[in-house]
Amino acid sequence: NAMATNNNTSHLSANEAQSGYKSHSKNPTKSGDEVVRHGEYFVLALPGMTEKWRKDKSIALVDVVDSFHVYVGTKGDPRTPSKGELEQEFQSHNETDVITVILTKGEIVPVHHNHGK
Repeated sequence: NAMATNNNTSHLSANEAQSGYKSHSKNPTKSGDEVVRHGEYFVLALPGMTEKWRKDKSIALVDVVDSFHVYVGTKGDPRTPSKGELEQEFQSHNETDVITVILTKGEIVPVHHNHGK
């Protein structure tokens, strides 16, 4: 039983890990995502939605960003920042607040994935 529990836990962790950035970049249907970058921090937004949201703040953030994740670092090797890092940079570790700041002030960088074929 203990082994089964451990297997389930690691299975869940693997699924959670797969929901992050790296599996995202392998999915060709997501190849048009925009990176919205604010300094070292960025979010992944759906194509064209950042501009629409900037003009109409009534659009729900869930319809703008691909996922409620903030990343730090380069696109090739992103990581999730700590709450302390977010506090220092944005005076908040609330992801909704941070995402709002990034979408408002950030620079939109279109991403075109090359799949090699």
